[in-house]
Amino acid sequence: MLPFPAQQWEWKDMPRLVSLNLSRNSLVGSITPEIGQLTSLEVLDLSNSHLSGEIHESIAALSSLSNLDLSNNHFSGEIPKGTQLQGFSASVYAGNPQLCGAPLSNCSWDQPHHNSTRGDNTTPHDDTDDDKMFIVGLYVSVVLGFIIGFWGVCGTLVLKRSWRNAFFQFFDDMKDRFYVMVSLSIAKYKRRL
Repeated sequence: MLPFPAQQWEWKDMPRLVSLNLSRNSLVGSITPEIGQLTSLEVLDLSNSHLSGEIHESIAALSSLSNLDLSNNHFSGEIPKGTQLQGFSASVYAGNPQLCGAPLSNCSWDQPHHNSTRGDNTTPHDDTDDDKMFIVGLYVSVVLGFIIGFWGVCGTLVLKRSWRNAFFQFFDDMKDRFYVMVSLSIAKYKRRL
C-alpha cells in the first residue's frame, strides 16, 4: 500500500483524476490495487521512490494511460502481459533491476539456464562483465595496433638508411612540386591583372 493517509480519501472518490505525480516522494511499499479505479488517469508518475513488489495488474486496466514513469524504484517480477504496458519504452521501467518482461529483457525463467545444475537456482546473466571485457579488449587492440603500425613504419625508417633517404626525398620532391605549382599560379594570376 502507498504510505500516505489513504483513510482520508478513497481511490473510488477520484474517478476523473487525469494526472497523478507522486515522484521523488520517498514512497515505500507496493502499488495499491485500487489504483485501477482511476479510470480517467492519463499520466502516472511514481518514479524515484522506494516502491517495491510487482506492478499490479490494475494499472494495466487504465486504458486512458498515455504517460507512465515507474523508473528508479525497487519493482520486481514480470510486467503484466497483453496490455498497453508493453507499448511504453524501456526507460519507463529503468532503474528496477529485478523487473523483467517486454519491453525489458526476458525474465530469467523464460531463458535457458546456463549456471545451474538443477535449473531452479539461476540468476539472470549480467552483461556488464561482457561489456567490460569488450571495452578492455578494444583498448588493448587499439594500443597494440598503434604500436605495431608506428614502429612498423618508423622503426623501418630508423633501421634502413636507404628507405629513410627515399622517404625524405619523396617529401622534398613533393615540397618542390607544391612550390612550383603555387609559383605558377601566382604568376598566371598577376598576368591576368
